[in-house]
Amino acid sequence: MKRVFFCITIALTFFACEQDSVIEDEVIIIEDQEGPFDVLTNNELEFITNLLKVEQDTDVMWPSFNGLRDIPIYIITGKNKGIYINPVPSLDFLNIPIEHDIQGFRDIELYRNDYIHQFAVSHVPPDQLWNWPIYEGRYMFVLNLNYEVPDNFYYQYKNRNGYFHVAAFWHELHHVYTFNVDEQYYGIGNYIQDLDGLFLTSETMPYILLLYDVMIDAYHVSDQESKRKLLEYYVSIYDKLLELDPTEDNLIRKHGFLLEKREGVARYIEVFGTLNSLDNNTIEDPTHGYQNVGENAIFRQDVIDVYSFRIFYHTGAGAVYLLNSLGYENLDQDFLIPTNTSYDLARDFVGLSEEELENVLENAKEEYQWSDIEERAAYLVSLL
Repeated sequence: MKRVFFCITIALTFFACEQDSVIEDEVIIIEDQEGPFDVLTNNELEFITNLLKVEQDTDVMWPSFNGLRDIPIYIITGKNKGIYINPVPSLDFLNIPIEHDIQGFRDIELYRNDYIHQFAVSHVPPDQLWNWPIYEGRYMFVLNLNYEVPDNFYYQYKNRNGYFHVAAFWHELHHVYTFNVDEQYYGIGNYIQDLDGLFLTSETMPYILLLYDVMIDAYHVSDQESKRKLLEYYVSIYDKLLELDPTEDNLIRKHGFLLEKREGVARYIEVFGTLNSLDNNTIEDPTHGYQNVGENAIFRQDVIDVYSFRIFYHTGAGAVYLLNSLGYENLDQDFLIPTNTSYDLARDFVGLSEEELENVLENAKEEYQWSDIEERAAYLVSLL
């Protein structure tokens, strides 16, 4: 079959060129008897293959989350190059199919589109990892594969096995999925995000620390009995925190449960999806470095960052992990009810009375050295 090679510029002006003089990130359009197409670079092939590997697990972990197939996606892979997935109908005549031979996964159609590339890079500059701009009335997820992982404990931990961009892709893509069903997922007026730590008091802080430690352990137990025990601890601690909540806006629920639902599920998808498919072990420290920040806190902002914000990533993901692994059916569907949170579903699931939960809480205090927690809590509150 006769094939003619061309280079295509962002302005869609064509220039003939020699195959061996191609710039690395320049889009190569190949024409044959069936029309123009393109091929993946080695780096693109590896990245897409890894996404498909993770998808096999996310399909089981969170069946209603079909983001790789439903949401318009653009992956910036070079200065003038990118991969377009799930294109919107407008300007589809500009889509150049990308031929690939990735075996063993669900088929996926990939495209080049220089117009969409320009749109994508206008919303995600080189020093930014992602964004979700609205295009043709829908959120589009844009990921910058050239984003350099910052020299920061949090990002470096996430990149410990070299899968930072893959994990970030799935975490942020899940956010776009929930934003597209926002009213169904969160409801209107159910939640308030307040990062001032107003619920961190001398009464609540010991239970916040207990919750923090319990849900770290949730990632490391393998037997069903231990998983159920930790889920009961989780429910009993939140029962107490709801009782002690000092805020007029009920921030334990409206702030904490919001973040568990928003960030916890995304962290669950990110961590366990890449763990199961790529052996990307980031559960050694479920806090991704923030446990160390909390243990060495000397400033007010350290306390706020860890115990008013970052805590809910790993507690929410841990609760979802426990529920799923204990056999909770249709968890993803129940999360689509706005008033449902990890806590609400876990409380119904364990089915314990208030008296039983009080006994469970006492067991948790004994197991986790309550007197040491109280001492630590008093120091942290003194920083606020």
